[in-house]
Amino acid sequence: WKRDAELAAVRDYFQVEDEAGERFWIYRAGDGEDAATGSHRWFLHGIFG
Repeated sequence: WKRDAELAAVRDYFQVEDEAGERFWIYRAGDGEDAATGSHRWFLHGIFG
């Protein structure tokens, strides 16, 4: 069977660094335009050591 919501889901991943030099792996759920692709919220996925 087909799960339409899962098929439309999008995550954009980014590696970012703050002013103190700390590095993080973040992602945005959704493409930023279409609500069917996700919530358009940001999440912390990981911290680089």
